[in-house]
Amino acid sequence: MAIGSASQQRSGPPEGPGGEPLGPPATRGTGPLPGGLPAGVRPVLEDVVAGVVSALGRSVEGIVLFGSLAAGGFVPGASDLDLLVALSAGVSDAEFERLRRMHDRLIRAHPAWDDRLDVVYVSRVALRTFKERESPLVVTSAGEPLQRTRMDFGWVMNWHVAREVGIALYGPSPRELIAPTSEADFLAAIRSYLPWLLAQLEASDTPARRAYAVVTACRALHACSTGVQASKLEAVRWAEQRYPAWAATVRQAREAHDLRRRRATTEAPIAGALEFVRFATEAVSGHAEKPRP
Repeated sequence: MAIGSASQQRSGPPEGPGGEPLGPPATRGTGPLPGGLPAGVRPVLEDVVAGVVSALGRSVEGIVLFGSLAAGGFVPGASDLDLLVALSAGVSDAEFERLRRMHDRLIRAHPAWDDRLDVVYVSRVALRTFKERESPLVVTSAGEPLQRTRMDFGWVMNWHVAREVGIALYGPSPRELIAPTSEADFLAAIRSYLPWLLAQLEASDTPARRAYAVVTACRALHACSTGVQASKLEAVRWAEQRYPAWAATVRQAREAHDLRRRRATTEAPIAGALEFVRFATEAVSGHAEKPRP
């Protein structure tokens, strides 16, 4: 059954733990979910769609599910949910406040998704012109509060994946919402992103950032080698085999990343994390010929 048809499963609008409505069920242009949906995913997706439509009304032109649940490789209890919300215009201050309250209620209703629900709000015009200019975004990601930011060329990675494998939960197909991108655009975005990631790691080398950076570098290496965006788990397994000299670093990063997802903590060092990300940055730019001397 389509995500937006929540009224067919519930007697009324989805509610938070205090009984406050997250929003009325969405009914427009919904699409099918992937088969074999993991337990606990359907209710949160229904509530996100309903809450977004309730908060933003007619300005919502499309909601697209992308990431590992759409593309494959989703790991229950560990993987994120990635959603793109296309709007008729930018988010006003009043709309931002309504969205902030909606996301707060959503996480109270679904606390297991506190740091695994990534949603980006962007105008439909921006999704058609991102190659030409930067545009404003509203995002929430990895447990961070809703915030305003700006779209740069690195976002092409997300738009490319959302257009190619995304599933419309509300509104038209992602191919109608998002301008086409080539594989060359996708790889160029990866190459532009890794230097920024390296600089972030050099500025603040925390255990969580090390794990994220190494796993992301594995995905970048895989994409630039194969032309395919793999899931985190697929990419780290590939990297362990492709670069045996870095296998211990990659394995430690994967284990630390998994612990964080299970809300456990680890301060164990990830040996060679900075060096690996530096290598990956050089490799995707074509400047590194070998994985390690």
